Amino acid sequence: MIGPTPSWPLISAVTPTRTLRMLPVRAPLAEAVPSAPAVPGLPTGALVSVAWRLDGAGEVVGALLPPGHPAGGPLGARVLAGAGVWPATMWPAGQGISRESSLIELAPEPARLVVCAADQEITGMADQPGRPRSVSPWAGAPSVAGPSVAGPSVVGRSGVGRSVVGPRAHGPWAADPRTVGRRLGPCLRGLVAGLRRDNRQVRIRVADRVWWLRASGMFGVRVTRGGQQIYLTRGMVGHFCAVADELDISVVLLTLSAIPSSTYAPLLGF
Repeated sequence: MIGPTPSWPLISAVTPTRTLRMLPVRAPLAEAVPSAPAVPGLPTGALVSVAWRLDGAGEVVGALLPPGHPAGGPLGARVLAGAGVWPATMWPAGQGISRESSLIELAPEPARLVVCAADQEITGMADQPGRPRSVSPWAGAPSVAGPSVAGPSVVGRSGVGRSVVGPRAHGPWAADPRTVGRRLGPCLRGLVAGLRRDNRQVRIRVADRVWWLRASGMFGVRVTRGGQQIYLTRGMVGHFCAVADELDISVVLLTLSAIPSSTYAPLLGF
């Protein structure tokens, strides 16, 4: 999520004031030393997979709640917790998550999330409205399975004749092979469009705010809200701009810790 990127021009000359540095995760919480201090707001049984040091807040972690966890539900959930940040949770809308596959793959239906503010719970959702959904080139094509074509009889060394069976006519384009190009063309164009970062942006909506998260540079990330830059990476360090408040920080860090980078950056530099 955080890697070497070129310096980004800042919107309205806003200077980053809070840096975010990734920390090594020594062990999942379930395997941690019992005497280790607990992370504020982290549910019991959560498995930590990413940790940061945020200026002015302390250590912040992203963790997995396995399926069946009381706070995770049947599909599991991703949580954010730490000192000085608002705890937050994201639930997948499609495929569940587990220890082996612990990140949320965004589905056509939005993923649901909740941020626990000081005096209330703020609900929201995350999706990818610009991402083209793959359409099979076989959709709507008739499948023609013709009968076997018997060829001439061939006499083997044993003197027993056998029939050579020709190929069966099958597949969606067996009746008219000229439809191959017409069907594959839109499919390939949709595939290329689905790899573009502009189409892969992640939209997060919470309360009356809308954030857009997208990949930048080789390994970088940039988040904007209402045209203002909220978060960006420079070098090996992430930065929250001066306008970022507690809700901005919780939403950004929850999203970065909950979804794989391939969701918004399928190909480097594309």
